[in-house]
Amino acid sequence: MILKNENIVLRTGAGGFAEDGTFIVDGRPAAPHSNVIACGDFGTLVTDTGGGFTWYKNARENKLTVWRSDAAHDEPSESFTLQKEGCKPFSIGWPAENRSGSDGHIRTVSHGFGESVFTCGTEDAEFTMRVYIGRAAEVKYYDLTARGKRPAGFALCVRIEPVLGDFEPYTARYIRIERDGNEISARNTANGSALFFGLAAGLQWTRERETDGKKDIAYAARFGLKQHETKRFIFCLSPHGGKAQLEGSGQWSVVSGQLKDDDKGQIKDKNSNCALKNADAAREDCINYFSNLSRLKIQTPDPAFDMLLKWLPYQTLCGRFFGRTGYYQAGGAWGFRDQLQDCLALLYVDPALVRNHILLCARHQFKEGDAQHWWHPDRTGVRTRMTDDLLFLPYAVAEYITFTGDRGILDAEEPFLDAPELQDGARGDYSAPPYTAYTASLYEHCLRALRRALKFGERGLNLIGGGDWNDAFDEIGIGGCGESVWLTAFFYLVVDKFLPYVKEPKARRELFDLKAILKKNVSEKAWDGRWFVRAYFDDGTPVGSVKSEEGKIDLIAGSFAVLTGIADGERTERILDAIREYLVDTRTGIVKLLTPPFTASGKRAGYINDYPPGIRENGGQYTHAAVWYALALIKAGKKDEAYKILSMINPVNRGKDAAYRGEPYVTAADVYSANGLEGRAGWTWYTGSAAWMYKAMIEGVLGIRIEGNRLHVQPNAPKEWKEFRFGWGGKVKVTVKLNSQCTIHNAQLKDDNKGQETRDRGQVKDKTAPRIYIDGVLQGNDYIVIGDGAKEVVVEI
Repeated sequence: MILKNENIVLRTGAGGFAEDGTFIVDGRPAAPHSNVIACGDFGTLVTDTGGGFTWYKNARENKLTVWRSDAAHDEPSESFTLQKEGCKPFSIGWPAENRSGSDGHIRTVSHGFGESVFTCGTEDAEFTMRVYIGRAAEVKYYDLTARGKRPAGFALCVRIEPVLGDFEPYTARYIRIERDGNEISARNTANGSALFFGLAAGLQWTRERETDGKKDIAYAARFGLKQHETKRFIFCLSPHGGKAQLEGSGQWSVVSGQLKDDDKGQIKDKNSNCALKNADAAREDCINYFSNLSRLKIQTPDPAFDMLLKWLPYQTLCGRFFGRTGYYQAGGAWGFRDQLQDCLALLYVDPALVRNHILLCARHQFKEGDAQHWWHPDRTGVRTRMTDDLLFLPYAVAEYITFTGDRGILDAEEPFLDAPELQDGARGDYSAPPYTAYTASLYEHCLRALRRALKFGERGLNLIGGGDWNDAFDEIGIGGCGESVWLTAFFYLVVDKFLPYVKEPKARRELFDLKAILKKNVSEKAWDGRWFVRAYFDDGTPVGSVKSEEGKIDLIAGSFAVLTGIADGERTERILDAIREYLVDTRTGIVKLLTPPFTASGKRAGYINDYPPGIRENGGQYTHAAVWYALALIKAGKKDEAYKILSMINPVNRGKDAAYRGEPYVTAADVYSANGLEGRAGWTWYTGSAAWMYKAMIEGVLGIRIEGNRLHVQPNAPKEWKEFRFGWGGKVKVTVKLNSQCTIHNAQLKDDNKGQETRDRGQVKDKTAPRIYIDGVLQGNDYIVIGDGAKEVVVEI
């Protein structure tokens, strides 16, 4: 089915959402709207021009086709151009020349879960191209369908720019092109990377070029290609005078992907011919997989809330976890902190995936307890003086165990990285260190991280080192004495979460005492009258003080003081009042990270001073922090205000503002507050704020918590909601009637100890706890035990 305007049920931005969550772009967006489709080692990024790029294993180091980040033109490196004799050529996607221009053709582009679809029409025909991947075969499909009055006689030009490595200027000299029947391959003779392009039966390549001879220039002109493009990897289906024009209505498949090196002929045949034969099955598998990622299915009174919940697991898995890329940054590397944050959302998708990633991160921890800040899949990465990375290991482990009940992960054995510590004055070391000859349990890995974090300054606050969560504060503690208030509060939170899993009584007592010390030091040494300061320079000058001229107030210092309970009731109110006054900007719809911004002439806190005021960390919205603020509001009992903040920063709602420009279906890492750019989205897709937003909406607003086989529901929904519904894993269907009752279907309740079905007729003593009824009988538990049965059970809260 071709998606058109009548399929839109929720309009925002340059289009709107269909019922299943697909976003239909029915007008030219002011900035590229993209889709990241990735699984395992292979993936592609697609934009509304048909642009983007494809990669294998590493979106930075092994791009198969060229990646560009030109929001003004979005010139594709994989393009399909149609032409009928006597008429101008036209691209299937939006023309790349000018975002404000049009060639007169009516187009629709839709981005969905695992697929992007392009439609373009003429008086004679309508063309639809579906782009998706084969998850197992590591191939990319382009399915082109023609229908209409006279679809025959159109010529199709396919333009591919291979890079087969990191960047085209470095790899172009090594690329060799071969042709074998209906397949063309390009290979980098220096690194062995290769891609293939294959056609379905009945079509054939009629031209491929690497030269810029006169004939080629004239030939390229037929399709509106520029002269310099004749040096690219361009070939054509059925040029004028050829025998393989698109004849009649029908469907044609083109496939591209990674060409493996083991047995060239055999692998090529498998990837190309077999992949083309299974195109329809691959599409069904791709869409089914990506459309059903989360085991939670949500329905609330707020359509924008629901639509974003459909997209956040997909954004996290494809853009952050598998792809590690986006339109504005082709990163490719694993981040120690970054993907461990992503795991918080992926617990709802695939706990086994989370388990494996936690163990992978343990293998990128140094024996001293610190970790690689980031690394590429070949283990080459950077050791830095960042001080928060290591703490995300015990944090993620605690979250994983709480969610799954799998304490056995603590016994898993993994090695450490073995390398010399950074020398004095060195900010980092980029290398591929070996593993230790010995292994240690994940439990020991976590303890080493906690011990490594025991580095404090004169106020008893954690040393900030080369930066805490805010990488741009990389010079506050360059002399080794600067302290971080936020990091101390985060350390407090990590100790609190990991403490239940500490085995030795002595270690438990020490960590319990440490919690009290950390809370005391923050409370006594960092309070500044109206809020907590953010940090202290090496010389003791505060950052984020009421007396500061730049960075006077910082969102995450206050948010975490409230979120962790370090701030008492009176201080909580003063902090939240100050944040509303200085940082929440309802006019532009953003929550600033700090204000006023740092300047080049001010005291240097790090490369944050090099950003223009109001851009990224320097006074714009950093969405992680805005979400943490909403969670702090929930902690303070201000659920209606928290919901308003989450609604304000929800990209589905932000898309209605012409200034925003970002995709309305995925979160943006940052939103600007700079003069003239107020409310404009920075980079999208590749941001850990997607996982935090998901966690805040599910666990914060809806109050859903999974603990092993127990399902808890303690909502913090806004007062205007009367009810909401959700399903878990296809086995539990819940209707939450707020301030009334809750109904659950298809859940099997079991006694924890005996493993037998039970219907406890005891009374719930805590009146604030959810009241759960089974067959009208009040139960003694304030949670639901999830079993494997499919019997009808009614529970009311």
